[in-house]
Amino acid sequence: MEHVNIAAARRWFNDVWNDKTPGAVAAHMPDHCVAHTENGSVVGPAAFAELHAQFVALMPDIQFTVEAALAADDLVALRWRAAAHNRRGEPIEIRGSTWHRYADGVVVESWDFYNLGGLLQKIAG
Repeated sequence: MEHVNIAAARRWFNDVWNDKTPGAVAAHMPDHCVAHTENGSVVGPAAFAELHAQFVALMPDIQFTVEAALAADDLVALRWRAAAHNRRGEPIEIRGSTWHRYADGVVVESWDFYNLGGLLQKIAG
């Protein structure tokens, strides 16, 4: 049986990134959540939703695949691959990792690691 926090992390990637479900960020992230990203840290679902909207505007078809996940207590480490297309329609693929810390089934802190500079070059085409 899958660890409860790994299942929550998979739902995060599916609901927020793959399905882009309206309200999903707020449903998975409380107001006090801190997300440490390659763009800096943001606090709360509204700030993260703005960052999310920027990514989706640049790559509307982005889809994440969780390739591996490990959990210990309240922490989940994920290795992922994201695929999308740039403005010219050329495929983009990036790999990265995310750490989530959970409390009561929601992510309360996260850390994302990926090559932001390389991603921006790929998006520009």
